[in-house]
Amino acid sequence: MENLNIKQKKFADFYIETENATASYLRAGYEAEGNAAEASASGLLRNVMVLDYIKERNEQLDVQFIADISEAGGFGRRLCGMRTQTLRIG
Repeated sequence: MENLNIKQKKFADFYIETENATASYLRAGYEAEGNAAEASASGLLRNVMVLDYIKERNEQLDVQFIADISEAGGFGRRLCGMRTQTLRIG
């Protein structure tokens, strides 16, 4: 999503990774004292563009995760097939 600035995008990516809004806010490069980071992070999570980006990225990550599982399953099936063949021969 092109409408986010760099810090907003970093915040969203860190939030997806950690699910900790305050830590993500600070890690993205924002500066705050006291509970200002918590309040500002909460505000970012109410920003429609940030929420849309988080939703879009989560959907992309879900697809990638499913693809990874499918690939691993295929490897496991191939490995089991090789093991079965080895047992029949030996």
